[in-house]
This record gives sequence, C-alpha cells and structure tokens, in this order.
Amino acid sequence: MGQYRKQPVVIEAIQFDGVEQVDGTSTAMFEGRFDDLPYWLVEAMTKKEGEPGALFVFGDGLTIVTLEGPHRADPKDWVIRGVAGEIYPCKPDIFALTYVDAADGVVEIAGGDSTDWRERAETAEAERDAAIERADKAEAGEKKAKAEIRKASAPARLRKIAVLDDDKALHGEDLQKAIADADEVVIAFSDGQREVAGVSPIEVTGDAWRPHHFGLLLNTPVELVGPNDGPSASIDGYALLLDGKQVAYCQRPQPLQLAAGQRINLAGDIIFK
Repeated sequence: MGQYRKQPVVIEAIQFDGVEQVDGTSTAMFEGRFDDLPYWLVEAMTKKEGEPGALFVFGDGLTIVTLEGPHRADPKDWVIRGVAGEIYPCKPDIFALTYVDAADGVVEIAGGDSTDWRERAETAEAERDAAIERADKAEAGEKKAKAEIRKASAPARLRKIAVLDDDKALHGEDLQKAIADADEVVIAFSDGQREVAGVSPIEVTGDAWRPHHFGLLLNTPVELVGPNDGPSASIDGYALLLDGKQVAYCQRPQPLQLAAGQRINLAGDIIFK
C-alpha cells in the first residue's frame, strides 16, 4: 500500500445566473447571457430530458442529468464540465474553495508568500471536503432532531406482540439508548396477543420522545385509523419494536374500540415504562 496525491486537473465551468423570460419562454441565463455559450453547454441543453448529460430549466433552476441521477442547480451555482466530459453542478462556496483560475499560474497568498496554484488547489480541496463533512453531519443532526410519525409497512403475517416479562423488556435509560441506536423504531398495535389486523403500525423518527414520571412518553400525536372493512378493532396496548424486535409494551387501562374507518387522535397516551 502506498500514498498517492490526486492529480490536479483543469475543468471548464460557467456560472448560472438564474431563469428569465425571453420572448415568453423560461430561459437559463449564464454570466449575463443566454447565447454565445460554450459548445458543451449548448449540447447539453439540446439533449432530451432524462438523457445522461441533459440540462434543462426546471422552475427557477436547472436540472442536470448525471450518471448518478438528476441534480439541481440553483442561481449562482456553477455548471462544470469535467475531464471526462461529464457535466455537474457545484455550489459557489464549494467552487471557491476548490478551484482557481487556470490562467493564474502562481498566486499571492496572505503574508506575501507565493505558491503554485496546484498546491493551493489541493489545500482548498481538503478544506472543501471538511466543509462538506460538516454540512452532512449538520443535515443528519437536523433530520434526526425533527420528530416524524409515518405509516410503517405492514408485515406479511401478524406478529405475536403482548405484555413482556419484566426481564425481557427494556426500561429507563436502557430503553432511551436502544431507541437512539436503532435503525428502525416501530410501534405496533396489539389486541393483547398479537398485532391487530387492519390497523397499520407506525414508524417513529427524530426527537419524538420525552421522559415522563411513568416512563418514556411518545410526545408526538398519533392518528389511528380503523380497518377499512370488517368488524371493529380492539386495541389492548402498544408494542415498541426496535429493528423488528419487541422491547417494550404499553398496556391501556381499558381496550380501545376502533370502528371500521374511524379516526382517533392519541396524544400523551403512549408511555413505555
């Protein structure tokens, strides 16, 4: 195993200004113009939508179809043509960190020292990668912090879910940690023995839990919908499943009767002790 340095490359790029109406048509503007554009950009704009390498106006931005799928370019983003002829968008702050004008050659940096643009590009690339990593972590943290309840996929067969023996259930801090570490957090509805037919389980993501003096409270309201047809459903309690395994059960004081198609909002009702 050896160490390798990424070879500096020269790319072509043009900055996207936004979309303007020209003769009644939504037209992409690049660096103050919509004509006299680079040949590779014109070729991309004439390809069919969905074709790899195609570029077209979508709303107030652009869609660029890459081999990895469609990517959006917003006003002030750069459109880059890479060394293999591929076209892709780049945010202006990332572009500024990554690229310098190839005609500059040697540039002056703070303190009066000079350095070859290749060295500066490598430094900028490292800074860019660090900035992207920070942004990704911030985005992941934001998604995790936002509580969300959505319908989960119903299993092929109804699961056996009921009150757990105390030594098989998780409680307190152990339960909180297990929820935080789980890839999938699901609440299923039980008749006391198994999953209730026709009542969809729910998936819980984000910061939806709050400590409660009785246990761990689901702090986000849940809407229950009765079966589409057939008899009413009787809900004895709620089972918490982490990555498919039941770890806790919340038994209701009295079973909840849910008629076909009936909608009931539950708030502050699901607490795992």
